[in-house]
Amino acid sequence: MLETTCGAPALAATTATFNVAGTYLLKLTASDGYVTPVSDLMEVRVGISPVAPAADLAAWWPGNGHPREIVKGGHDVELVNGAGYTAGKVSQGILFDGSDDYGRVAGHADLDIGAGSGFTIEFWVRSDRVAGGFDYPLVFWHNSAAADDGLYVYTDSNGQIPFLQFRDMAGGNTRIAAGALLTGTQGTWVHLAYTYDKASGLARIYKNGLQQLESNVGVNRTPKTGAAYNLWLGSHPNPV
Repeated sequence: MLETTCGAPALAATTATFNVAGTYLLKLTASDGYVTPVSDLMEVRVGISPVAPAADLAAWWPGNGHPREIVKGGHDVELVNGAGYTAGKVSQGILFDGSDDYGRVAGHADLDIGAGSGFTIEFWVRSDRVAGGFDYPLVFWHNSAAADDGLYVYTDSNGQIPFLQFRDMAGGNTRIAAGALLTGTQGTWVHLAYTYDKASGLARIYKNGLQQLESNVGVNRTPKTGAAYNLWLGSHPNPV
């Protein structure tokens, strides 16, 4: 049985102890009795050895009740228009309403995945209205000052075909899709991954760990994901 004990909860500094190993979300609420209480969430790991991220991992947003990027830090997601959290594949995930919610991360060299020898983008997604008349962006690098799209994963055909598209520094425009990977998945968690290797020119799409497509899109393509390109989640500032 899980038991949580807080020491001196009425003081500005307190402690919390857990009697069972695991990963927890600890909600801390502060109030002086005169203004609306303010709360924050903290992820706490008890009795779990940390696993160092891969050396070439650029960023990771768990979305576990908080907006923080946990590889390099300093790249929190700004959640806009009511975007929040809900039950995820593991613990919690970020929730968008499919109307005007979105997340945005300021562009930074840390997030310039086009600068390396290739890239992998992966995430879990669950749509509640596949084939419901809506297309939507999932991950999107965009330069608002120049009104220039960079690299993005977007859905087509009423949210059924999640495709990868990127504009590169040489002016090329690449799009790959592996068909209606989200058809019949409404309300179901699906893992999607998109990779590109500059040396071979091979781009691949995976669904739930299984390769769905391999395509040679040309060698040494450098997608536009530099510091001038903000990263958008769940939306995009302008139609594609």
